[in-house]
Amino acid sequence: LPGGGAAGSGGGRGRDWAEGGPADRHGEASAGIDAAQASGHEVPQRVSVAELARAAAAFLELVPGLEGIDARAAEDVSARLRRVADTLHRPLPLAQALGELRRHLTLRVRARWDEGSPPWKSSGGHVHLTDLEHGGLTGRRATFVVGLDAGRFPGHGLQDPLLGDGDRARLGADLPTSAERPAERRFHLAALAARVRGALTLSYTAWDAGEGRQLQPSPALLDALRFREGDPHLSYEDLRGALGRPVSAVSQAAPLDGADVWMQALAAGGAQTLADGLAEAREAFGGLSRGLRALEARGRPVDSEFVGRVEPAPPGEDPRHEAGPVVSASRLEALGTCGLKYLMRYVLRLRPPDDPEFEPDRWLDPRARGGLLHAVFERALRVAGERGLGFADDAFAALALETLVEEAREVEREIPPPSAGVRARELAQ
Repeated sequence: LPGGGAAGSGGGRGRDWAEGGPADRHGEASAGIDAAQASGHEVPQRVSVAELARAAAAFLELVPGLEGIDARAAEDVSARLRRVADTLHRPLPLAQALGELRRHLTLRVRARWDEGSPPWKSSGGHVHLTDLEHGGLTGRRATFVVGLDAGRFPGHGLQDPLLGDGDRARLGADLPTSAERPAERRFHLAALAARVRGALTLSYTAWDAGEGRQLQPSPALLDALRFREGDPHLSYEDLRGALGRPVSAVSQAAPLDGADVWMQALAAGGAQTLADGLAEAREAFGGLSRGLRALEARGRPVDSEFVGRVEPAPPGEDPRHEAGPVVSASRLEALGTCGLKYLMRYVLRLRPPDDPEFEPDRWLDPRARGGLLHAVFERALRVAGERGLGFADDAFAALALETLVEEAREVEREIPPPSAGVRARELAQ
């Protein structure tokens, strides 16, 4: 961390840290500590736990307004401090008194701040979220810093769109400029690492799912590796080796579906790029292989069945013979312009698939709805006639509803509903 004394060294904004920046505040704090040590006040060798509790309560009153679970925790700590201040007056050695106070301040972690009585056990799964400037102040045994990718930390030093560097310079030296803000973020991270008293874990986002690309680690991670290993010559290759494989909340042990099985096979051996896999795919899927073979044949300048030439001609489909079909003007035009079009449309009688359009608030279009109702009416009336049921019978209504549910299940196989709520609403109608 930079030392103190930057404020009076001259040079101002041309130096590593601007006046009023982190280095100046660090220097002021160091000067305040030196002044307190030089004031002659010695730390007492024996003190009561009650005195320490009163001092801690006075310090806690200086904490600004808290909300939610922090406010409830402050209330619990204050109540415990008041009880200790009223009871434990016997002088003890300082270390023993501090340990006794810490033991009395062991509190349960509450799941919600508005609970009535205190819980009888701690609620797991709770973490304390904060920023770099205030991280490491809670004394926890494990601290995690996330988001240390190169694009996010320490930042690109872009000017504030609302308050540019020129306006900041005119308003006062305490406002950091675009060049100083990345340096200030690096200082906050270094200060956090210096004050943490437990395990410190640094991490970065290795994959941007929105853009489908890999992200690179921040230079701060390389600095941390060099500091940990005591080697200032380590490179990014060493950093990648130390980081290992990326981890995710989704387990990599078992494939999720068939597509995941294929992706796992194509990336076998930890390769950075996927294998071709075309030969394996053609071997596994015969229809796909035949389609690719037809596509390749269509690209060749050869007259074949893949471009509309079929030999021998199907009986009754050759318009040149007397026994052939009646040819309209459009059919004759298709035969003369594109043999493949004639084959697909008039010989094989293929039509483009009628794919349903997905709408988030509608399941069946009028045509599909009419088809469903027709199937329900036809089947319900036929079964009712076989059973001798009349329209006014309660059993007929139950039969119609049962038939509707079964026919709707068949329609779902071809047209999946956008949601269960939309399906239930349309069936109720």
